[in-house]
Amino acid sequence: MINEDFRPTKKPIKRGDVFWTAVPNYSDNVEKERPCVVISNDRNNEFSSMINMVPLTTKPHRTDLVCNVMLRDGRMAKTNQLFVVDKKFIGDKQGKLPPIDMHAIMRSIVFQFDMAEYF
Repeated sequence: MINEDFRPTKKPIKRGDVFWTAVPNYSDNVEKERPCVVISNDRNNEFSSMINMVPLTTKPHRTDLVCNVMLRDGRMAKTNQLFVVDKKFIGDKQGKLPPIDMHAIMRSIVFQFDMAEYF
């Protein structure tokens, strides 16, 4: 269960924003609050209740994998753990990633899903 003090954000949600998010853990059915970056487009973010996100970690490992993207601030984006979450599970805004980090994340997702040939 998420923390009882958890409050959904009332701020606009934009691609590149980083929010505390109740992340589902499918192995033990426990949700954990983690910083996550929004990757869905801004039109979706405005009108849909569901948002695409990538979790971030401060404990980088396996930096050799294309799905683990090192960010300029020392955190790692884990694009192989991309997920969709209802807005009600998105909490306080932490900040916004710079465009260079977002480009690296989106490129990693293209490789993660083997979509390069479609662009």
